[in-house]
Order: sequence, then C-alpha cells, then structure tokens
Amino acid sequence: MEKMDSIFRCNDYKKWIVHLVANMPKRGRGQFAKLAQHLRLNPSRVSQIIKGPLHLTAEQAQNLGDFFGWSTFETEYFVTLVLRDRAETKELRAIFDAQLTRMREKSQQIVNRVPRDRVLSDVEKAEFYSNWLYSAIRLATSIDGLADVGRISEFFGVDRRKVGQILEFLKSTGLCIEKDGKIQMGPKTTHLEHSSPFVLRHHSNWRVRALSRHESLQAGELAYSCPVSLRGEDMAVIHEMLTQLIEKFLKNVTASDPADTLACLNIDWFRVVG
Repeated sequence: MEKMDSIFRCNDYKKWIVHLVANMPKRGRGQFAKLAQHLRLNPSRVSQIIKGPLHLTAEQAQNLGDFFGWSTFETEYFVTLVLRDRAETKELRAIFDAQLTRMREKSQQIVNRVPRDRVLSDVEKAEFYSNWLYSAIRLATSIDGLADVGRISEFFGVDRRKVGQILEFLKSTGLCIEKDGKIQMGPKTTHLEHSSPFVLRHHSNWRVRALSRHESLQAGELAYSCPVSLRGEDMAVIHEMLTQLIEKFLKNVTASDPADTLACLNIDWFRVVG
C-alpha cells in the first residue's frame, strides 16, 4: 500500500481523499457530505467518483484544495493527478506521469513547501540578514504592547536609536507598517532559498542566539543534538519527516494569534562527512 504521509507520495487521488477524510475529527463522520456541498454535488455523485469509475473535473480538483487547505503547489500536484487519471491515451498519461515525477522532485526543495509573503531584493537582504535584531524586531511588532520604539528598545535592551533605524528599514521594505501611530508587522513570512549568499548569515545569527540561551533554558524550551549512524536510504525518509514538521510548525504559528511570545526554531539534518 502507498505511504500516505504526504500528498507527494500519493499516486492515487481517490485514495488520498479517503485518507484525508478518515483522519478528520470523528474519523471523518459527516465530512463527505460537507465535501459534496463544497463541490456543489450530490453526495451520491461524490461516492460514485470516489468508489467508482467517474472522475473529478479539473475545476473540482482545484476546489478541493480550498476545502482541505492545501498550498498552491499541493493543489497543482493534485490537479495533475486527476488530469493523469482522466487521460484517454497512454501517450497523454505518460506526459502527466513525467510531470508528476518532476513535481515530486521539486517538492523536496523546502522553498516550495513554505509560504512566502514578501521577497526582498538583494540589497534589502544584505541589510535584513546582517543582524538577528532585524528579524526579531519585525516579529516583536506582532505582539501587543510592543508597538513603538521605546517599548521595543526596553524589551531587547537595545539603544533606541538602533531600534529606530531598524524600524525605518522595516517600514521602507513593507515588512512592517505604521497605522494610527502604532507599528505592526506586515507580511507574516519571508524565505531564503538554500542557494542564497545570505543564508549562512541568517542561520548563524539564530544559532548563535540559541547557544547563548542553552545555560538558562526554561520549561517548554528545548536544545537537542544527536549525531547518529544509519542507512543512507533513511536520510531521505527523515528529511521528509522533518519537512512535514516544518509545514505543521508554520501552519500552527501562522494561526497563533494574537502573539505574546518570541521564539526561534533551529533544525539541522546533514551528513557529517561526504
């Protein structure tokens, strides 16, 4: 049986729908009726599609992305699965199979699994990733009570002038906005591709901060390093597990509103040699 831990491991869209519904609250009871209502179909019609020879249309497949809350890339993959199964010739099916293979490979790149709301220019990146305070102050503006220079300065123990300079930069790039005299965070996420020349600075900024906290960790905080030996083929399995963890992490923190705490997650998974 197919592994059903990720849509990108799925090769049968009907099984994937059944799997998702079964893992909903109350084991999916009543969910097929809601799904049918969302698609504006009779429940019996949905049953014929899931259990019989009928297929979703491309438009219905896209609408399911909204129903299940998929990312744009996940929805594209699912629609392609549907189009592949609707193909009437082996030649057309082969084209969609090749497209699905490329999409599975692309899914391994974390940039395609993480939502991005704001893309900075290289000049902006050079400044934003020069110091951990840029990211920290930007996030701090999402917390009630940290909406002006004075309070942010006191919170971080940083000179007001430095805070003011950083806030001016954040507002100029749209990463923060000023409304009714209060500073607020703009887009919730930014992302650096692994090939970016600024990615090393970004990682080192926050790993240095993590190391400075190790001797005073409190309940609810965690520091963990675990060198291991394992089969090479299991590297990819654990990579997928961690990627899914990041996806869930981002969904949770995005929905965590209003924010009242600043935190940082650092994850490394790499071959020690070779």
